Amino acid sequence: MTAISRKAKKLLGAPVATAIGYYGALLAKLSHRQHERFMRRRLRGPYKGPVAEKLATIMIELDRNQDPQRAMQDAVEAVREGLDRGEFDNWINKGSKGDGKTNLIKCANFLPGRSWKLQLFYIPEGHSHAPHSHSDVASCLVVAKGTLHAREYDRFHDQEDDPHNVLLSLASDRRLSPRDALLTTRASRDVHWFGAIDGPAVAFNFQAVGFTRGRKALEYRRIYVDPTGVPSSGMHKAPKLKSNDAQGRFEHQPLSAFPIES
Repeated sequence: MTAISRKAKKLLGAPVATAIGYYGALLAKLSHRQHERFMRRRLRGPYKGPVAEKLATIMIELDRNQDPQRAMQDAVEAVREGLDRGEFDNWINKGSKGDGKTNLIKCANFLPGRSWKLQLFYIPEGHSHAPHSHSDVASCLVVAKGTLHAREYDRFHDQEDDPHNVLLSLASDRRLSPRDALLTTRASRDVHWFGAIDGPAVAFNFQAVGFTRGRKALEYRRIYVDPTGVPSSGMHKAPKLKSNDAQGRFEHQPLSAFPIES
């Protein structure tokens, strides 16, 4: 029995575990071409252009090579190419005055526990996405319109010994213009925090779930944190926050309201 099957049996019961085990065993026997065809049939969403095909290919390569950083770099370039061709103009212009997100492409569970998606975030001026870490997720954010203020932190998973805190060091504090990007993996810049400044902003969010295999038992894929006590250098503890607490504190304030300590 595979590790996935054992975990499924514990959490979901034997019948579901058995089904997942057979499903995974079947897909493992597929050729690369059959596997790629299977993934492409799983694509859903309103966007059907060349970027969808490119991202599917990148995810196939990620499954083969297990290099999330390289995959996210390739995904950034694919999105930039789509921007240059004007493939997303209608969505960008339609949502530039709104708030929320639009799912452009989704590919759910093409292998057990593995999914990916491309979204557009619409971010009003002064509105921020609260600082958070991703567990078992690799992602990239590409600005399409407007300006974002972003801070990124490295998280030292293997050195954490306190369930209520994470270990962080500041990796960057910068402005992002159209075509600029953030890349996040378990090994690099695993906490980010960003908000729109100087007007509303629109940004692509690409997310691959289930490839980094770093998720701890009972840990959600998004872990909110409070990095405001982390100074400009060195490794420091930052407390974990509940979702409502993080959003209440950070969502309606710019990052500049929380100066970095020297």
